[in-house]
Amino acid sequence: MTISTCTGCSVRRDGPVCWQGARPIRLLVLALALCSGGFAKAAEYRKAVLSDGTAVEYALVLPAQFDPDKVYPAILAFPGGGQSLRVVRGTLARFWEAEAVKRGFIVVCPAAPRGQPFSGKGADLIPEFLARFLDVYRIRERRFSVAGHSNGAVSAFRVAVRYPHLFRAVVAIAGFPESQADFDRLDRLKKLDVTMFVGDRDDYWMTGMQKTRDRLTALGIRVHFEIVHRNGHFLPDLSYENSGRIFDRLQR
Repeated sequence: MTISTCTGCSVRRDGPVCWQGARPIRLLVLALALCSGGFAKAAEYRKAVLSDGTAVEYALVLPAQFDPDKVYPAILAFPGGGQSLRVVRGTLARFWEAEAVKRGFIVVCPAAPRGQPFSGKGADLIPEFLARFLDVYRIRERRFSVAGHSNGAVSAFRVAVRYPHLFRAVVAIAGFPESQADFDRLDRLKKLDVTMFVGDRDDYWMTGMQKTRDRLTALGIRVHFEIVHRNGHFLPDLSYENSGRIFDRLQR
């Protein structure tokens, strides 16, 4: 089944394919739900093609009993490492998917296009990418929380300092702004809440995050910094069945 949105652009039952020049509306979301008998509770994998032709593969998680007329909080969650689709699947399972479904969050987790990591020039793809979701979903305050683990947290800080108007909070799990340019722009986060988690056995990331915490505090920015004892870089005490601790902070 295909539902037309404009000349040369369509939305299929398995999700938007190109979105070139189209402005999807929430009625399409409802139509898709009716056609498919409801929304899947697991992540759905889709692709968006931006106006410059860049294709961004991503995972989308919707809350249980999703209602297109209801307003939801939303998270842009960056994967770590090389930010491939394989890493997207892993980070969703570890930190985001189960609690988002249960607690009523929308989560968008993009894979970086080849040669465009989100901790680098891929960050500049994010405003147009997120605009597509604001067209389709009713997102609280029309702003996202931006989050990530490791290189995903580096990406979260980069995007947040460049486009702070798009976000309401930053959640960094074992990551900090590695670029001096990004660190020097932390003052741009003054209207955001910042939460940082790091394992006490994760020396490199803990040192950088402590420096970041100190800078944020000096700037008068709200920051929660938590060292998770007896944990390393992958933080088992925040993973899988323990990931609710992250969402506890997001819901404060």
